[in-house]
Amino acid sequence: MTQSGHLQTHDLGMTETQEIPWKRISVEAAAIVTSILLAFSIDAWWDEYQDRQRERKILEVLLVEFEWMKDQLEWDRNYYGAIKASALRLVDIGTGVGKSASDEEIDRLLEDLWWWSLPETWSSAGLRSVVSSGGLALISNEDLRRDIGGWPVILSSVRDVVSREHDFYRDRFMPYLSRHASLQQLAMITDGTPGNPESSYDWGHTFELKKKRSHREMLSRQEFQNLLIERASNLNDILVIALGNDPYSGYVADSIEPTIRLLRQELAK
Repeated sequence: MTQSGHLQTHDLGMTETQEIPWKRISVEAAAIVTSILLAFSIDAWWDEYQDRQRERKILEVLLVEFEWMKDQLEWDRNYYGAIKASALRLVDIGTGVGKSASDEEIDRLLEDLWWWSLPETWSSAGLRSVVSSGGLALISNEDLRRDIGGWPVILSSVRDVVSREHDFYRDRFMPYLSRHASLQQLAMITDGTPGNPESSYDWGHTFELKKKRSHREMLSRQEFQNLLIERASNLNDILVIALGNDPYSGYVADSIEPTIRLLRQELAK
């Protein structure tokens, strides 16, 4: 009985082992692995989705900046062109070349020469932020990424040329004008911005003079004529090198439209 009992117990153990639900365990294990893989896939998809959303936001910011730069380019070309034309006209008046001018015209031309601008206008905060934060790597279009990556150098060349003009104005031209001209008299005729008369300027004050002075004699001085020619040269550099199509300085005028077109195409996808 005892031996028989032991055999019976051993047989029952074998039966229990054979009845382990391997199929169910395999299914559950497969489900767990599938869940893990699915979780990884969802995480990867979510990361990619977030990257694409960040990319789109970057492209939208850049498009706004470059469209603003396009408008600023046209505005600046009118602005610097008008100041340059006034400088050369004053040189002609001072040297007796060309038609004569009234004192009122001379004052208006001198008032144009009183204007200046800061190089920081061409800093592009949005582009600088994208580049410094590594956001450029999120732009998936290689052509667009390469194009945007070249713009910091282009804008730096613009700022360099505008800085030279600004420094000349501040250190040499304006001190001379302040010593030899009546700024109060010139301020009386300030209204619109040179080349962009729709942009008005308001002093917030009304200037009055009991007697006006003539600036004609100042125009005949060689020192002032030299300053006018130097300033016209600086302004010409801005127009040709910085804002024009000069192949050695960044192609601002030629490059801005293709960049805007690439940005719009990418955002339209």
